[in-house]
Amino acid sequence: MFKRGAVLIFAVLATPVSTVPHQAEQAPSMETCVAYLNSWSSGLDGIPLGDQVRSALKPLTQGEMFRRLAMLNYCEASSLTQMKAVPTEQRASLDKLGISSGRIQLLREHYMSERSVRYFDFVVRHKLLDQFDREDESGER
Repeated sequence: MFKRGAVLIFAVLATPVSTVPHQAEQAPSMETCVAYLNSWSSGLDGIPLGDQVRSALKPLTQGEMFRRLAMLNYCEASSLTQMKAVPTEQRASLDKLGISSGRIQLLREHYMSERSVRYFDFVVRHKLLDQFDREDESGER
């Protein structure tokens, strides 16, 4: 169990998440960001990490989840910039992405968790866990 936890933590920390949308010629509007969030979280809202989420995310490739994470990060940063430009009491009305409620963060966690589990499954499937442990113990990181 310790090995699984160590590899999952490694995979999460080693997973690069860009704040710029990939292959986007122009930045999406906030309406587009909201549409993405609604579409991508459909069926996942309120579901804790687990088998149901894994089943819902199974059709997505690692690359698609990475692109979605990048877009979510970009959209969140844009939304925060807009929210910070107004007085505090007006910010809630601009929170279209559910930043304060944690909605966008929960979706991001679903994607990152699924990616980490897939990395770990790959390591186990290809019998690389012992090699990983040996290299980690010797300081190769």
